[in-house]
Amino acid sequence: MAESDSEMPGAVDFNDPTQVHDWIMQTVQRRAWRPRIFAAITRALNETFVRAIDVVELGSGAGHLAREVLHNCRVASYAAIDVSPASHDAARAHLGEAARAVRFVVSDSLAGDWGGALAPVDAVLAMPVARGPAHREPLFRRIHETLRPEGLLLCCNQYDHGGPHEPASMRQREELRETLRAAGFRRVEELLELGSMVLVRAVA
Repeated sequence: MAESDSEMPGAVDFNDPTQVHDWIMQTVQRRAWRPRIFAAITRALNETFVRAIDVVELGSGAGHLAREVLHNCRVASYAAIDVSPASHDAARAHLGEAARAVRFVVSDSLAGDWGGALAPVDAVLAMPVARGPAHREPLFRRIHETLRPEGLLLCCNQYDHGGPHEPASMRQREELRETLRAAGFRRVEELLELGSMVLVRAVA
């Protein structure tokens, strides 16, 4: 199952609107850093594109990132992909009138062929990115195929911290960069680090 922007745990039934609502509220409280990540994403989009863009968000959750992008960037189309219909309902409520500009797609971004009907697009957003190399490599290849030439992937990931001599986070961060390059991405760079969260920019 793909992760949503709320980093859903296995204990939450994302087909249950009540559980979805409770998890969203908990996520907002626990992840106070997210507005800074959102701001960095919108800034990267505006610095890269001078025209209206086609955007796909993977694991779109309750629409918090979508709201920031739609309000602060020039957007031609926005596709929100999430495995949970209840999350899409929450996003529609959160976005209000802006929801009319969003195409809501119920799909597992790790398993579904979500890209075929949406490509080509200018930017793909993923927060957080799928965990585990077995999931990341095919996902990044699918994203690369979905993007236009010079298209942008902005993905945020959470890392574990290891010992003082070889932090696990450094190994994991390099593994992510290598996986992105193997999928065909160029100019892979880290834009922002907040604690254990790192925002990565990669160009198709």
